[in-house]
Amino acid sequence: MKLLTAALSMATAALLATRAEPTFADDAAELKNPLEGQAEAIEAGKSLYSNTCLFCHGPNGLGARAPNLVEGLFRPNGGADDTIVFDIILKGRPGTLMGGFEGTYTETEIWQVISYLRQEGIARAKPKPTPK
Repeated sequence: MKLLTAALSMATAALLATRAEPTFADDAAELKNPLEGQAEAIEAGKSLYSNTCLFCHGPNGLGARAPNLVEGLFRPNGGADDTIVFDIILKGRPGTLMGGFEGTYTETEIWQVISYLRQEGIARAKPKPTPK
């Protein structure tokens, strides 16, 4: 019985591993957003986001038909670092509605969108004042 339980546990773990979020190459150079926190980049990113991302990812990146981009995994320091977010925007996510923007957006424009989303994530993470 213990052997059967162990085998089922291993099979379940293997199944869950195949359904996990896609991983990215460990040897990929870690990218840092050169425009992070720059007001002009944030505004440009907001405009780009409104034109191409809003329909699926909702207002302010809060999610709609597609994932929330300012809370959870994609929030600043939430596990999806700049390298991962850049790669997703550039190449898309196979098996999902997320297409890549390679050839549509320049690298600078992708960084602008990320700057906007990071700023939204920071704003949402700030504690809200409690009413008196």
